[in-house]
Amino acid sequence: MSTRVANSHPALRRTVLTSELAIWPYNPSDPVPYASLMGFIIFAIVVVVLMFGVGGWIAIGLIISEDRSKKKAEANAPDILDKSFIGDDVVFKINAASPKYETVVLGAKARGYRLTSQTDDTSTGSAKTLIFEKVPAAEPDAR
Repeated sequence: MSTRVANSHPALRRTVLTSELAIWPYNPSDPVPYASLMGFIIFAIVVVVLMFGVGGWIAIGLIISEDRSKKKAEANAPDILDKSFIGDDVVFKINAASPKYETVVLGAKARGYRLTSQTDDTSTGSAKTLIFEKVPAAEPDAR
């Protein structure tokens, strides 16, 4: 592999690899040879750190928002359950904006309903679909 100097002036010196026909952009007199590459790497690291920071704040905001909506639903549970439990069969969905599972099941029992079926809508069980049916009133004994 033979090399030749493309320009004789030291500031314009480039080494040309004639056997591979490639130009090597390294200037031996340059004090920081890959300054632009280092600048890009630093910029990329800063962007990644900022993305994780912003993502963390968004996650914290979502958790706080979900907690507030859960508390609001628990405070309004009697009204929500009174409006939902009308008729013979009732389908109730548990999610972030509804009362807790225990509150719904106990409220349904107090209103004369029993849980007949439930399905997990998510793998974590945070969302459920509950199906209730009205318990028939006890028939008086015919003696």
